[in-house]
Amino acid sequence: MESVKEIRTKILEKLVEDGIPEEEAKTQIKDKYNELAELNSIFKLNPLAGYNIVASEFGVKLQSDMVSKEASVLVGIGETSTYEKVRFDWEGYLVRDLRTFENSKGNDMMYVEIADKTGIGTITVFHNKLEEWFDEVDLNAGDFVRIHSIIWEDKNDGYAPKYDKKSSLEKVAEPSFEFKDVKLNSISEMTPTTSKKDRHFYTIKGVVTKIPSDEYNKPFHCATGHWFKGIGEEKIGAMHRCDKCEKPMEVFNFIAANQVQFIDEGGIAYANFSTFNELDELNVMDELVLSGEFNAEKEFNVFNVIRLAQAKKN
Repeated sequence: MESVKEIRTKILEKLVEDGIPEEEAKTQIKDKYNELAELNSIFKLNPLAGYNIVASEFGVKLQSDMVSKEASVLVGIGETSTYEKVRFDWEGYLVRDLRTFENSKGNDMMYVEIADKTGIGTITVFHNKLEEWFDEVDLNAGDFVRIHSIIWEDKNDGYAPKYDKKSSLEKVAEPSFEFKDVKLNSISEMTPTTSKKDRHFYTIKGVVTKIPSDEYNKPFHCATGHWFKGIGEEKIGAMHRCDKCEKPMEVFNFIAANQVQFIDEGGIAYANFSTFNELDELNVMDELVLSGEFNAEKEFNVFNVIRLAQAKKN
């Protein structure tokens, strides 16, 4: 495996053989590397990866196809470049609970959303790697993790970070920064979903400023969200027949609220909370992180909540 100096020499020899004067060739090599470094600071930290890419662009064959596929460096989530398939690490807070779903091929998979001080990103985890996220560590929204050796997956609609066989996961006991410092989406930048093929999901951080009393309920309900009628608190945790499920179901008692006014530094959103968020309490001045979909009616349908701070009671 060549060193940086050896790679530069090979590129220079190739350009000189192609008829480019030596000094001009040196300038081209330097300019191309600097261009990469400007695209992303990862290449300043890992010049070996950068010069592998420069060699590839000039058609120079090296001993390794891409050194950075075997090694990775920590980069800011918002500063990560999709330029070539360079491996990298992300470190930050999980901003959603881990939930799997079945894809069109019938396999379970998961999207993991993580945020740091530079931005927010989503990683695809496929069925053959899910056990590393559920069996080996206990992970929840708000946990600080480092994800090693992520690779860009080239998809029809663009690049996406992928957790593959060379990737690994580490739960970090002592975070390098506080959750309050993460950079999430801004309400002002949200655009609504326009179709099933163009759905818009965001994670925002802010404060509850108004809860319409006529839109607020704390119903008794089953695990699928159907509301029970005519029962009291003594039934919570017990089994009760759900007419819609047509079988006995455990009784829960979580909040459902619509048109909750929620603000951040950039704007105002109106959030809808279903019982699936499992909120026991919701108050004006609660500081929350909300993940959800901004729908066509310009309402924010929440599917995950992290409570940063609860309103102080008098």
